[in-house]
Amino acid sequence: MYMEPEKKDEKKEMESSTMGGLHDEGIDVLDSSRVAEDNEFGTPETTAAKADVITETENLPKTIPVKPVVPVPQPPKDEPLELSEESFKPGGSNSTSPAVPVKNDPSIKPLRTFKTDAEEAVRYQNISKTQMVVAEQKRKETSGTPIQYDSGEKKFPLLLLATILIILMLAGGGAYYWLTTNAPAPRSNLPENLVVRTLIPYDGITTVKLDPEKDTITLAGEALDRASVNIGQIYAVIPLPFGTTTVIASPSAFLANTKIPGRLIRSLSSEYMLGSYVFNRNAPFLIFKNSFFQNAYAGMLEWEGDMRDDLIKLIQVAHPKEATISTKSDVFEDSVVANIDARILRGSNGQPILAYAFADQNTIVIATDVETLKYLIDRLLAVRIVQ
Repeated sequence: MYMEPEKKDEKKEMESSTMGGLHDEGIDVLDSSRVAEDNEFGTPETTAAKADVITETENLPKTIPVKPVVPVPQPPKDEPLELSEESFKPGGSNSTSPAVPVKNDPSIKPLRTFKTDAEEAVRYQNISKTQMVVAEQKRKETSGTPIQYDSGEKKFPLLLLATILIILMLAGGGAYYWLTTNAPAPRSNLPENLVVRTLIPYDGITTVKLDPEKDTITLAGEALDRASVNIGQIYAVIPLPFGTTTVIASPSAFLANTKIPGRLIRSLSSEYMLGSYVFNRNAPFLIFKNSFFQNAYAGMLEWEGDMRDDLIKLIQVAHPKEATISTKSDVFEDSVVANIDARILRGSNGQPILAYAFADQNTIVIATDVETLKYLIDRLLAVRIVQ
């Protein structure tokens, strides 16, 4: 038995095809029956409105033509993007729409600045602003460009400083020349037939005649107190024995009125020097030559108790307030002067008033000032090197 196939409803067919096309275009249309079912609170008016929308879609074509999208050509990654004036005009070569410059193009690298680098370091690397400032200062220091800070003080220009130094040097040289050329001539009243040979060079010299009725050390102190030399110079005094002017008095004749130990006086040779060194004061001194070191050394230690009283007139030239003492209570102390062991006696004000040392085993130096003792040791060493 032949059965005629069921005819499909053409209207429903068209409706479903239309809805499928709209769905492909991204438009969804709900069925009126489903709206009524889904919205139980829906009103007849809304349902009717939606039914009208569906009715209007009946007249829509099955497919809607879509304009193809033309891709914008991208420049190579290694080449920068070139924009011309045509690119900003409608219908330009780089676009099918009104031309605008391409933004956020990954091929265009953003401009790096110190500000952007600092922001990235703070954001991603947990670096503080203080650390960045310290790192920048270290970089400048290591690169050889020191950081200069304005202290606010005005500095003398280098040229002005050099000029001042030159002026001071010229003034010092002129003063030295004037002092040396206008210094008084060495006082030399030596007899013509007297030959004098001192242990160190001198700048001024005089003689003093010994008198049995006067103290020899007192006469020597008076002569040294009249020293007529400039600062830094040596003044020498030559003791002459009573009744003659052709020979120099011996050490025993010069120290006849003192309590010097016998073994010390016997160890002294005939060569000695009496004088003063003028520096911060007029400081008298004695230099003896000895021929027996052991006796000379022991005799100097023995003489320490009477040395102040015996040489007080020489001490008072450099230290006018010092006086003799009635008892042997003086205590000398060990010291080092010019890298040589020395013995020092301090006065009432605590300042050294006597100092002696052996410049070598054959030379004894006694001074009324430590600076004078050091100077004499240096001069004796210089004379020994020259000889």
